[in-house]
Amino acid sequence: MSAVCSAEPPFVLTGGSPAGGTYSGNGVSFGFFNPALAGNGSFALTYSYTNGLGCTATDTSSITVNASPIVTLGTFNNVCVNAAACALTGGTPVGGSYSGPGVVASTFRPSLAGAGNHYIYYTFTTAQGCASTDSSAITVYALPTVSLPTFPSTCRNTPAFLLSGGLPSGGSYSGPGVSSNIFNPNVTGTGTHVIIYSYTDSLGCSASTANTITVNAPPSVAFGPLAPACLNTTPFTLSGGSPSGGNYNGPGVSANQFNAAVAGTGQQTLSYTYTDSNSCSNTATGSIFVNSLPSVSFASLSDRCVIAVPLSLSGGCPD
Repeated sequence: MSAVCSAEPPFVLTGGSPAGGTYSGNGVSFGFFNPALAGNGSFALTYSYTNGLGCTATDTSSITVNASPIVTLGTFNNVCVNAAACALTGGTPVGGSYSGPGVVASTFRPSLAGAGNHYIYYTFTTAQGCASTDSSAITVYALPTVSLPTFPSTCRNTPAFLLSGGLPSGGSYSGPGVSSNIFNPNVTGTGTHVIIYSYTDSLGCSASTANTITVNAPPSVAFGPLAPACLNTTPFTLSGGSPSGGNYNGPGVSANQFNAAVAGTGQQTLSYTYTDSNSCSNTATGSIFVNSLPSVSFASLSDRCVIAVPLSLSGGCPD
């Protein structure tokens, strides 16, 4: 008989002739040979046959039981599906081979295995051809689903603001002009910029997505100096701001009209604000000087007769 390995399951003995006899020997029971029961080594097995006249004859044959290796495989750390391929270790005796989902040339590739629970197998074969296998589980975690909506456009002169909208919440933003999740349009300048949102879940798996934000230039606004006005000048509509269509503000200004009496005397600073089609605004300033009124007096005149000769008026002050 050929050699067998100790870890092989019991098998039916055959080959005895004439058929119908019985087998006996170390590890033999009811015509089955059990390598594990026999133990390691070479054994003589006997085949006995009795014919119809009651005459019995026997023959023997040897069988060798080779030891199957004791194989162990340590535990694996769970990984994320986008983790880099890693060399498999931990199988003993060294020199065996690994197999299972995602295993290529003794390396484990999480992306190839896919998310889920998998078993990695380690097989070692002795010089006598006896093999044993042990297995260990590894869990591949799916990446979190991350989303980032489109950002509304903004203006270059908009104050820095906190980015939001990334889901699940609690992640971080990065990209041009971004610091501590705050976006500064003045740093990026005009144009379309890519903002990245990254999120790490409780299992340590990270994913990211990106969207764009457009930064528009503010309009170029001008507001020239205004001609001086007197304190009692009739309220008038302001003009001179460019482009037209904006709004004026400042002392004495209401509904784009300037009231010198409300503003008061002296140099007054007014502003002109214009908002373009991108909802971007800019402001320019101009000045107007409000002159005070002169102090005027006129003394009383004596009564005159209707036939009196004309007289030169006097008494007004200042002259």
